Amino acid sequence: MQRKLRIISTVAVALLLVVACGKKVTEEKTTQEITDVNATEIEQTTEEVTTEKDTVSSEEQTTDLKPEVEADKPYVPITMAFVGDMYLGDELYGNYTKSGLTGFLSQPILDIFQQTDIMVANHEYCATDLGEEAKDTEQLYNFKAPTAREFLWKDLGVDLVTLANNHTMDYGDQSLLDTLNTLDSVGIPSIGAGKNLSDALAPEIKVVNGKKIAFLAASRFILNYDWYATETTPGIMTTYEGTDRFGMMKDEITRLKEEEKCDIVCVYVHFGKEKTYELTSNQPVIAHGYIDAGADLVIGSHAHNLQGIEIYKDAPIYYNLGNFLFGNYKVDTMVVNVEINEDNSVSTRITPCVSQRYLVEEAVGDKAQEIYDFIESISVNVVIDENGNVTEKK
Repeated sequence: MQRKLRIISTVAVALLLVVACGKKVTEEKTTQEITDVNATEIEQTTEEVTTEKDTVSSEEQTTDLKPEVEADKPYVPITMAFVGDMYLGDELYGNYTKSGLTGFLSQPILDIFQQTDIMVANHEYCATDLGEEAKDTEQLYNFKAPTAREFLWKDLGVDLVTLANNHTMDYGDQSLLDTLNTLDSVGIPSIGAGKNLSDALAPEIKVVNGKKIAFLAASRFILNYDWYATETTPGIMTTYEGTDRFGMMKDEITRLKEEEKCDIVCVYVHFGKEKTYELTSNQPVIAHGYIDAGADLVIGSHAHNLQGIEIYKDAPIYYNLGNFLFGNYKVDTMVVNVEINEDNSVSTRITPCVSQRYLVEEAVGDKAQEIYDFIESISVNVVIDENGNVTEKK
């Protein structure tokens, strides 16, 4: 603008000098001079615009380079955590009404729930307002909680629950539908059960820090055939070895890896024998089958007890996480902490816990070491250090 003012001022002074000297200036000549001045002005203005555009282009180029700069930052591992059976029953809710979330989870454990990138738990009951007349009379124990209580999952920081277990349909098909709808209303996705077979098999896929992570779930223990998800009826995704459903699970794992290009596939499976630390013969068959198909992590539940760990083809298998918040009796339990490394390898660590009277607290000192030693003693091929880090025994 200053340059433009200077040009205009020069023109004005020149015109004034011509008039003052009495020189005859024809209209054509004056027009030509002004035209020449305008041409000069336009040329100079064009230079300014060109200079400004060049500057913007440089800024755009700098912006385009930002992702490369970001890529130079150190990789921060993605964190996940898994726990076993949870039941938001009356006793637990009583603890909550008295003391809030720390009435049933100690603060260090609550911090894990709320601070990890992806928190996963086993939803071992149905959320329904149906009465006792709806319960499955073939079931020895039936577990349900009011739908109004499901908000607790969100408050806890849980990001995903598995419904593939032997209590999700304790009050019939409608109780499963109630559970699905209620979880959806509070923003908690679920895996392992659904309104039909396709829904029950469907994965949950999450993207964190550019990594694509898929979750699947299935159960090898259900009450009866009526609980099977079919193409037209609600139910659970099953995974009995040698069946078409086991094949479906393996095919879906492979599809997630090869077609969906998932970096990590995690499978949460309900299997094993209740109240024992020993593995059944089918547990390794199922877990190995998943990993052979492409799974990177297998997490088990159902036994109500902790069971051992195996690292198979670099993929961790936690055969059973046991009860976490499920019974009123005292039991050792744990949180499995998982880190996804930059090369898509998976590292795991145990947070040892004790669950009693619907309160879970972190085990420390001698008690923590006792749990580490016990799990290592019943495991296939792992070493657990004093900080709970789990590595393959060489």
